[in-house]
This record gives sequence, C-alpha cells and structure tokens, in this order.
Amino acid sequence: MQRHSLPALLAVFLSLSSGQVQAIEQPLESIRSAVSNFLQQESGKNAQAVQVEVGRLDPRLRLAACTSPLSVYLPPGAHLPGNTSVGVRCDGATPWALFVPASVRQKFVVVTAAQTLTRGKLLAPADIRVESRYLMSLPTGALEDPAMVVGRVVTRQLATGALVTEGALREERAVRRGQTVTLSLVAGSLVIRVAGTALKDGALGDRITVRNSTSNRVVEGVIIEAGVVEVGSTRPTAQTN
Repeated sequence: MQRHSLPALLAVFLSLSSGQVQAIEQPLESIRSAVSNFLQQESGKNAQAVQVEVGRLDPRLRLAACTSPLSVYLPPGAHLPGNTSVGVRCDGATPWALFVPASVRQKFVVVTAAQTLTRGKLLAPADIRVESRYLMSLPTGALEDPAMVVGRVVTRQLATGALVTEGALREERAVRRGQTVTLSLVAGSLVIRVAGTALKDGALGDRITVRNSTSNRVVEGVIIEAGVVEVGSTRPTAQTN
C-alpha cells in the first residue's frame, strides 16, 4: 500500500478546497458583462451608437455563483444616456443583489473649434471642424451644422476642441452705433430713402433705433443689409445682441 507524506496530502487538500471555492463564486466579470450587455440593449432602443463603461467592482467582493440567469435592471428614476447605477440580482438558491456604477455616452455630431478662437473673431471654415463625439448629453445650444457658424462672431474665447455653441456666437454687426445709415421708409408701394444715424449696434435682421437726419425724429426699423435700415417692415426680426 502506497503511503503519502503529510505535506503532500495537505497540498492536495488545499488544492481541492481552492478549486471548490472558486467553483461556487460568481465571477465578477460576468456581472460587469451582464450590465454592459443590458445597457447596450437599453440604449440602442433610442440611439444608433452608444459607448458603455461599467465601473470596477471591488475584487474582495465574494458572491455565491447564481444558479439562475442574472436579473439586470435600472432603478426608478434612472435615465440614459448619463451616469447611472444598474441593479443586478440573483434569484437562485443563494440570492444576492447589488448595484453597479456605469455610464452611457451617445454619439453626437458637433461643431468644434479647430484652433483657439479669440473673442470678436469672425469665423471662417478653417476655424471649425465637424466631429462625432460620445457625450452624456448634447449641451444646450450645441451646433452640428457649420453653415450656422461660419460668418458669425465669437463672443468669448474658445479653446481648441471646445464645442461651438449658440451662446458663444453672435451675428456680425451690419450697423454700428453712431454710423450713418440709409433709412428705407416703406409706405405701401412707395419707398423713400433718407439718411439717418444709428443709435445702437445691430446685425442683419435686428430691430434698432435710428435718428432721421432730415426730421430729427427717432424711428425704429429692421437692418436688411449692411448700412440699410428698413422702417415699416413686416419682416421677421432677430433678437438684438
């Protein structure tokens, strides 16, 4: 009969015990994978392209291996895309539950600064670029059409790569305060043009006040082109900056 030394028997016992412990534990990566798949499916209902990041679980966490498929869910009040916590529950023989931190970003097309843009700069096509970016949400006023950016003026400095938003732009001034302008007076089919002095700055479409140089009266009109203000116009007006 073959005899084994005590150290050898202990080594075999410890090896078996370690294997058994590993077999009854739920792999943490399987939990993260379940969360990632769930968020991809949930986000894919409303977005064509999303980026999911699942938070790291504490490696010291020990959970019993689930004997049934994991239940994954969003808690009440959770919104996608954005930062969230995802519930994971085991309803097997040894039930357990936990929340896993995660974030979902959606792909948006945005206009960004191709270089540092200083305040007062009139934007040209070379100053901007159109990019696809993964964002938690589309910032208020973000622009995706370069045609809405080129030809406008930057109101505050934008760093390279910064999103170009509506709030960071204004229309180029077509009239400046104190400038001599042409007042176009519209009365039915009759159009009279006289000189006037602009009392404020304005861009195309803005409604501004002008002093009639002939009558010295102050009138209000819409800037229809550089240096021309139309009085009595029914055109839609832009908000004066």
